[in-house]
Amino acid sequence: MRRCIGMRFLLVLIALIASTEVLAQARTARICYFSLNNEKEFQSVADLAKKLNAATGHNIIVKEYMNDGDNPETAFRRMVNSGEKCDGLVISGHHYGAWEGKRANGRLRLDFIEKLSCDPRYKNWFKNINSLHLQGCRTLGVGQIVADDPAFSADANTSRVNRLATIDSIEQGVEEMNHEYTNTLDQENPLSSRYLRTFPRATTFGWTKTAPGESAKSELSMLYHIAHMAQVNNYHQRGVIVDPKSTLKPTDAAELANAVLDMIQKPDWDNCENTSIKAWKNHGTPIKNKGYGYNNPDLNAYKSYESTNSPEMVKLKEIGCKFKNATTPYERSEVLKEILSDRKLIATNFSAIIDLSQSRDISESERRQLLMMMKSSRNLESFIGDKFNTPQVGLFAKIDYYTFFKKVFNKPSPDAERIITEDSFKVLLKPYPSYSGQAPVEVLDLRDFKATLTSSLAKNGFVNESFMSRIYANRTNASNQMFKVLYNKMLSTSIRDPRLTEMAALVAKLKPLADSIPKSTP
Repeated sequence: MRRCIGMRFLLVLIALIASTEVLAQARTARICYFSLNNEKEFQSVADLAKKLNAATGHNIIVKEYMNDGDNPETAFRRMVNSGEKCDGLVISGHHYGAWEGKRANGRLRLDFIEKLSCDPRYKNWFKNINSLHLQGCRTLGVGQIVADDPAFSADANTSRVNRLATIDSIEQGVEEMNHEYTNTLDQENPLSSRYLRTFPRATTFGWTKTAPGESAKSELSMLYHIAHMAQVNNYHQRGVIVDPKSTLKPTDAAELANAVLDMIQKPDWDNCENTSIKAWKNHGTPIKNKGYGYNNPDLNAYKSYESTNSPEMVKLKEIGCKFKNATTPYERSEVLKEILSDRKLIATNFSAIIDLSQSRDISESERRQLLMMMKSSRNLESFIGDKFNTPQVGLFAKIDYYTFFKKVFNKPSPDAERIITEDSFKVLLKPYPSYSGQAPVEVLDLRDFKATLTSSLAKNGFVNESFMSRIYANRTNASNQMFKVLYNKMLSTSIRDPRLTEMAALVAKLKPLADSIPKSTP
């Protein structure tokens, strides 16, 4: 018999062996579920726990904290506020940097979870979690970037998911989704590190590409993981996998119960952590699994000691929380000064820096002071400049980053403007799929994408005479339609507000071009 507990427990184990089973003292543990999309995931593990408790005397509690129709951030805060300790936490749903699903009314952002973890009242709740399962696509980022692969492009992923947004009940707009994919693909502040900093003692399990969905029976993932945990532990040296869905013999129930408890309590930290990571990876290789897994190698896991014992991780967590919790001008100024001195600190706090520059909770005099500090930072300038040369940063994110850049450094960047313009034309001039009758969801979602992009471009000053002339020059149905949309939007805006003299002058210059577009343009 071999368990993932150390030799210091050997004599105790020998004393407890009565036959082939370990007649161990009953243990109590809790797995907290937060299911945004597929309630079967919670139910499958709750059913298993019920069988294991009845057969072994253990008390494995499996509880769902996300109700149908809940706002997920409100529900997550309610779970943390409940005071109920979670040994293991499972978050599941559609994931594109934020979490969504058909059971949720809204989204669950990692920014929100991070800020919650910085609240001193909740420190122990986050610290108590030993095992974190992130059951969604790209929940641990994407690993090493492969050039020219659309899987590593924020815009390609946004476009792909947006085409299915209506079908998958994803309510998030393309602009926010583009920002979230930018975060998902970020190499300087990867999701894996963000989760490790947020849950410092948790072994983190997730996916680097596509996770199993409902059609692939995602509710079996935890069952497979538990089965492989028991097999790797090899309690009785049988080398077999116990099917957790079957009727269980007492010996099998004891093996699976110990696997669950060792996974989420880790009585011998290193051994149990290594065992559960190996079991997680095994359940993605079906040839070895003999059916107890998925044909999906796109999964990964990270050891908790990387965050618990790494001085860098500890520092990043402390500085990030200090920045989020700062309440006075002096505190904000001092922590910003420290962040701007280090590129890594800028990378891990960049969104918070932008938020602070736009905050309504600070005075205009403080805002000017903070912007002056940012303007003097060469680290910040080079960091933003580098972001424009990577497909991992989405188009909407680049537009917002450039607007922030001009606000801080008070100067244009022709290279950044060229990149944004070129990327915008790829979307705006993309033809619609042919169809007859009512427009299919793919067309409606593409229209929404284009409309959101045009609004962002106009709001941030990119729609000028040169931009419009270039769209007109294409003379395709898609470009004609886009020209008309933008022209009519500027025309109506200038009529509503006569003070916009520059826009009115641009409308007058473009009128001959608008009049020359065929009336039959769709």
